[in-house]
Amino acid sequence: MDTTHYQLVFERWTKGLILFFGAMFLFVALSAGRMPRQPDSRGGSANRPQNAEYCPLGERKALNLSESGLDGYSFDSTIGTLRRRCPAARDTVISGEVTSFAALLLPFRGASVIAEEWAAKLDANRSADVWIIVGDSIVLPGGVTLSTEWGSLRRSYGRAVGDLPGEDWETSVYFVFCSMPRMVFELPNLIRDSTADLRDPSSLPPTARPLRAYLVRERKSLCNLGRPGNK
Repeated sequence: MDTTHYQLVFERWTKGLILFFGAMFLFVALSAGRMPRQPDSRGGSANRPQNAEYCPLGERKALNLSESGLDGYSFDSTIGTLRRRCPAARDTVISGEVTSFAALLLPFRGASVIAEEWAAKLDANRSADVWIIVGDSIVLPGGVTLSTEWGSLRRSYGRAVGDLPGEDWETSVYFVFCSMPRMVFELPNLIRDSTADLRDPSSLPPTARPLRAYLVRERKSLCNLGRPGNK
């Protein structure tokens, strides 16, 4: 026999082995009662209703944010209560440079809320230590939105004071309005003057827009600490 004949025999033998082992793998998978599948890219529970893509809203059907929480979702609610209120909620992790914290993501249309506990694991019986709120659909007290320019926010809420810089102080600055001391606004650091005080609200361009807002539970009043601020 020539070399071509042996090559044909070898190729048929190899294809036969591939088909044999493929059939065996399929048989074992079916016998185990499951087939291999891709992980849930949404990161949610397998028991989540298929139509629960977003959290349901309150009676006003709006994303009204205040120091008490979001319409229909109290800032004082426990993690367990938030999970029951929103079937679309899913666990997540907030990673820092040193420590990571457990959190619950609440997805809304045009916005999201991350309820973060300063712990490695969520405790369903505790309230979150901080909420992180993002989205252009968020409506703030007075009817302005979270995407409103900094100058307009200052006119709406009055005196603002600079919060302590975070790990990202080179890219972000933080301010609190004395009329809403539990709500912190993060804005892009657009201050070009290297000698400017990052805590002075007048040092930020009036056209800057917040990146996100935070609701915080326990904090000292920054308005009584002599921080720079507009009056």
